[in-house]
Amino acid sequence: TKKLIGWDNKAIEILEKQAKLQKILKKFPNFRDGLLQLAITYLQLGRGEEAFETLKRYHILDPSSPVAEYYLSIIAMNRFHYMEAWQHLEAAETLTKKRDHSPQCLKELRHTLRSILQDPQDKL
Repeated sequence: TKKLIGWDNKAIEILEKQAKLQKILKKFPNFRDGLLQLAITYLQLGRGEEAFETLKRYHILDPSSPVAEYYLSIIAMNRFHYMEAWQHLEAAETLTKKRDHSPQCLKELRHTLRSILQDPQDKL
């Protein structure tokens, strides 16, 4: 492993994991869990654009993942794409509701989004 100046060991580990995932995905481009893990590594490194694009690829393969919807919502919100953030949040809530689950993280995200932009489903 090359020693990268200014990088801590955790960041180096993430970059190494990323390289392995990219190699696997080159051979198996539809490996859903690989795409999800790659997106998470991008998030860990603060590379939202790459995470967003990778999650979109994942979403095409598996539109039934509340985890992907949750991350897509957060990234869209951070990019000031609030309507898109609402769409992904609502998809995540619908998917988890089907499983009789109501995660706290989705409630908190809904609260945060409401403080920025009114819920498009709310009627005046």
